[in-house]
Amino acid sequence: ECKGNDKVTLSGVTATVSDTAIRAGGNCQLTLVNVKLTAPVGIEAAANAKVTMTGGSITASTNSVVASAAANVTLTGTQVTGKSKKSGAAKITGAP
Repeated sequence: ECKGNDKVTLSGVTATVSDTAIRAGGNCQLTLVNVKLTAPVGIEAAANAKVTMTGGSITASTNSVVASAAANVTLTGTQVTGKSKKSGAAKITGAP
């Protein structure tokens, strides 16, 4: 979980979880590089969170990315399984 004014970078991580794999909120700036996520929800971003994912994969049974409020999620070169969902002024780039 990344929250508040955290700046976090994760690289080369593989995670299989039964809930939401990554949560970002507040003014969090999260960078994921070659991370492989398998979960019902891959990334959940809220408030002013900014999530950037390069490479890796998201395999989600419910939603690959859920973004709300003014969150911004950008996926580049990421293999994505599962639809994205956004609300408010949220932006999602690179997810179906």
